[in-house]
Amino acid sequence: VLLTAVAIGLVAHYVCGQAGPAAIVIGNGLALSSTAVVLQVLQERGESTSRHGRGTFSVLLFQDLAVVVLLILIPLISPNSSKGGVGFQAIAEALGLAAVKAAVAITAIIAGGRL
Repeated sequence: VLLTAVAIGLVAHYVCGQAGPAAIVIGNGLALSSTAVVLQVLQERGESTSRHGRGTFSVLLFQDLAVVVLLILIPLISPNSSKGGVGFQAIAEALGLAAVKAAVAITAIIAGGRL
């Protein structure tokens, strides 16, 4: 997936003339957009409940969850970002805040389920 995202991003940047941040979003978006197609093919072949079908679904689910991280990073790579564009500290702060929110949400869900 990473190699596909890089290849598509490079094509978007050098061939289509997109800016670097836009090329990153395009590359990652297109590289991670195969879930619907693959699930349809697995359903048509009747392989969705087989061992490799379940493994494929697991990978596709992980890729879909990775999109959330990419959506978090989009504002950070914009040149008009309030944090000053791309910066390790800005990205680390955003990911840290997202991790804290996720931990709080998961804790609340588990605690609520035990009541």
